[in-house]
Amino acid sequence: MRYSSLRKSWVVLAAVLVAGMGCKSDPEKPCEEPPSSCEALERNCGQVPDACGRVLECGTCAVGQTCGGGAEGLCGGSDCTVECPAGYTCTADNTCTGGTNRTLALDFKTFSVAGRLLRDGAPILDDTCLRLDHHNTSTDILASFLVLTEVTRGTQHSVLVECSREQGWTFRGQVPPGAYRVDFQTHNFFCSQKGLPPRIAEFFSVQSDREDEVFDLSARAVTVEGWLLLGGQPFPSAEGPYRLRFTEVRTGATFELSLAADGTFRGDGTPGVYRVDWLGGREHPEVPTEPRLVASTVRIDGPMEGLTLDLTRLEHEVAGTITRSGQPILDTTCGTTTVRFVERFNGATRTFQARCSQEQGWSFAGRLPAGTYRAEVVTSPFDGTAAVVGLPEALSTVALPSLELRGDTATLALDVKAYAVAGRILNGGAELPLGACESASHPEGDPARYSYVQFINEATRNGSRVRVDCTSGTGWTFTGHVAPGTYLLTIPSTHGPVAPGFVAPATVEVSGDRKELVADLQRHEVAGRISFEGEGASAACLTDTGLPPHLLFMEPRSRRSQLVEIHCDEPAAGSFRGEIYPGTYWVYFQSRRTKNAELFSAFVMDGPRTDLALRAVVTLLPSRPPVGPPPPPPPSPDDTPISGTLTLNGGKIGPVRECGWHTYWPGTTIRVDHPPLVVLTDERRGRTYRLPISCGDGGSEGSVWTFSGWATPGTYRVEVEATSPLLLNRIPGNPYVFNPTIVIP
Repeated sequence: MRYSSLRKSWVVLAAVLVAGMGCKSDPEKPCEEPPSSCEALERNCGQVPDACGRVLECGTCAVGQTCGGGAEGLCGGSDCTVECPAGYTCTADNTCTGGTNRTLALDFKTFSVAGRLLRDGAPILDDTCLRLDHHNTSTDILASFLVLTEVTRGTQHSVLVECSREQGWTFRGQVPPGAYRVDFQTHNFFCSQKGLPPRIAEFFSVQSDREDEVFDLSARAVTVEGWLLLGGQPFPSAEGPYRLRFTEVRTGATFELSLAADGTFRGDGTPGVYRVDWLGGREHPEVPTEPRLVASTVRIDGPMEGLTLDLTRLEHEVAGTITRSGQPILDTTCGTTTVRFVERFNGATRTFQARCSQEQGWSFAGRLPAGTYRAEVVTSPFDGTAAVVGLPEALSTVALPSLELRGDTATLALDVKAYAVAGRILNGGAELPLGACESASHPEGDPARYSYVQFINEATRNGSRVRVDCTSGTGWTFTGHVAPGTYLLTIPSTHGPVAPGFVAPATVEVSGDRKELVADLQRHEVAGRISFEGEGASAACLTDTGLPPHLLFMEPRSRRSQLVEIHCDEPAAGSFRGEIYPGTYWVYFQSRRTKNAELFSAFVMDGPRTDLALRAVVTLLPSRPPVGPPPPPPPSPDDTPISGTLTLNGGKIGPVRECGWHTYWPGTTIRVDHPPLVVLTDERRGRTYRLPISCGDGGSEGSVWTFSGWATPGTYRVEVEATSPLLLNRIPGNPYVFNPTIVIP
């Protein structure tokens, strides 16, 4: 990799990288240029010559890296000996072996990065960078970040930006050693800095703690003016408002310009290379109402005058066929089926109606602007029309993940992978009453209401409907098609007399036709009393925090959980009664004032359990409990237990505001927790295990972060996956990969 000594960033960083940097001049090469810096030369270690032959001392690398490990003059690589967890030793192939799986100590190797963000040299005194939207069941975190991209490997780490009207915008986080580009990114629509060019530093070296850094979000504005043509002709005088969006292709920064009635535009932009999109407008016989690409590359180096753009020049003919699992669909059942193209950069969509023939199969045709698209087949708008034969009845099924459209394409093949699924619905092993479901085929029924089984993909959470029939005299049956995957089955909360919720078995694997499935809806009653012991006994039943104490039943594989409320009739005891689906559960007691207490590691629910006498030993929390349950029991007999601790540079990580978050499965009150995870990946066998992390007690500097779970012995890549932005002030942004690989005995 070669770097020019003349290249300069538009953001000037405040200090040199490593204490003790110096410059050695070569007397035989006199030069009038002032001495450069390691940062300007984009180097962070070793001896580096500048353009005049002077040698700069750019420092040494952090522990675990070597100079030149990333590229000449850049720190990188990994010293296996010091990266292995305690008790492990490093082999010649950079694998850690010899340790124990019950005390696995994982240590984040990071440095602190902290400072302030300015705008035009002044503090940003507003609170728009971070927004928490609270709902009845969860909280949406609309956050802003600094995104640090490692210049040699491309790995990214995020640092949370926080803001106030008094202190301005600040950032603090943990980042592994390396050389980074720094961008500003916001997921908050209300952010006052939305739309600014996010690149705020071309080169930022982290080989030690970087405190009190100052970054400026200022952007050099230039005038951009020109006119828009429509198919090579003057733009028709049409009532707006109409707008053009300029999106910087490297950084994603945007600015928008309004279009006058005569097609001219003028406004402020910033230098860069942009794609330009028409954002659509009101109905007009000559003006497109939907978004579309105008230009794929427009370079703005300075003030632009006379920029000419054409709204329709880049549209291309697109046509092709729709197949099912590689085979033509030779029938006339396409009905309202459509093909939807979603533009990757701006999310603009274009939809074409499918055409079907018994002789020629299914096809589609239309016009698309040049761009990069995802192609989806939409087989039902859920309006009660007859299900398409042989295809998943879903809001959308991806048929082509990526399409680079640069010219006319007449032979595009969209293939929908689908397998037939069919079976019966029972209630506790018994048949359900005939005629009690709502069928779309009922002549007097509402065609938009019908009973169905929802197949929810365990990985993507996308759902497909499979329709239920109860009029044939054979009980309740369902028949349809779904894409390949592992599914959870549920009956939604409407359309039928049965109680909504998940059915047994817990998961269904669809890798081929499955035509003898049995979905059992029965829930079993669970009831009894629970008494509390230990230091938290008197506080276990307090409900002044708004959420009553409860028992949580959690399935080990799917991580679906069900709650049973506890009614406290004594200070240290209470009763409970509820209904739970059949299965094997891990059960624990939860309350707002005490730590989670494990009650069962394999509680079998195969019938009513109404005489349970439970005892929970509970301890008080300083503030709030960790989010997410302890790990489930082993999913298979071959798995071995794994547990350990997480530390930060050898020390305790400490408290966080939110350790994780949770959602509820569609159509149910079943909660699914999303704690941070230790993820073990066996790349050779393609297996992944996800171990929930407990972030200590949530309120003490002495908090110990732990994790535990199960995995089959093998050699694994180890990483931490944390999706909550509020963890970013404690651990590196998602994901953090531990090097090297680790052998689990």
